[in-house]
Amino acid sequence: MSNVLRLPDFIVVGAMKAGTTRLHHVLAAHPDIGVPAMKETDFFVPELNRGRTLAWYGAQFPSAPVVGEVSPAYAKARLYPGTAARILRYVPRVKVIYLTRDPVARALSEYRHKRAAGYLPEPEVRDPEVFARLVDASLYHRQISQYLEVMPRERVLVIEAEQLEAGITRSRLARFLGVADCWPTPRGHGNAGENVAQLPGWYWRARELSAARDLRGALPEPIKDLLRGGARKLGRVAPGPIPADLVPRIRDAIAGDQERFRAMDLSEPVVPPALSVNA
Repeated sequence: MSNVLRLPDFIVVGAMKAGTTRLHHVLAAHPDIGVPAMKETDFFVPELNRGRTLAWYGAQFPSAPVVGEVSPAYAKARLYPGTAARILRYVPRVKVIYLTRDPVARALSEYRHKRAAGYLPEPEVRDPEVFARLVDASLYHRQISQYLEVMPRERVLVIEAEQLEAGITRSRLARFLGVADCWPTPRGHGNAGENVAQLPGWYWRARELSAARDLRGALPEPIKDLLRGGARKLGRVAPGPIPADLVPRIRDAIAGDQERFRAMDLSEPVVPPALSVNA
């Protein structure tokens, strides 16, 4: 039995509400890729880590030619600064995958989620810090720049969530990870925005409890679907209206960052020969 600590070859760092759950299941279905049963280990965020050790982290990865994880909290620079440098300190040759989505739609999806969960008790987001946190994950230039500052461009892949199901996108992903371009049908699915917003607040608060997070990693997808369906029946929530001024405020807040993001060279990187970070 090997005592070598297995650390990830790749990490999907975000963005939140941009298809990361769907990508987790896509990766899990690939015969050459292993991901933790628990999506979002959040290991590199001290505020969410709960004192877990590097040995614990390494033990989350199954035996597979290529392993990685999906934790969108790694692309929330305002809330969790220093994450990129922290990752590189422990996994210096890791590859990073970053999913983007229409930034206004992404922020609205997060808004609906937080309203349903009770994290935004008032529909109007007037507190400047609360609003800044809401749009932070839509500041794609800011989020991806923290990684490009500490690692080579060829180890960063940016994918548009709207293109995730396209064959050409899956081929790019396979080349980037150094695996065969074969993608079996995933057993799980993404968090459809309208379904997520209909789940009652108590469901989301219970879901984030320490014991519940551990249990989620052990439950098969059909059981999770049953639990979500039961929660909707017990306390279905009708999504409330979006405040009239919220969309213009989001657009104004992200305008400069979007201009800088569009100016970036995000063409497919030239990937060097595959080399496991554990070699």
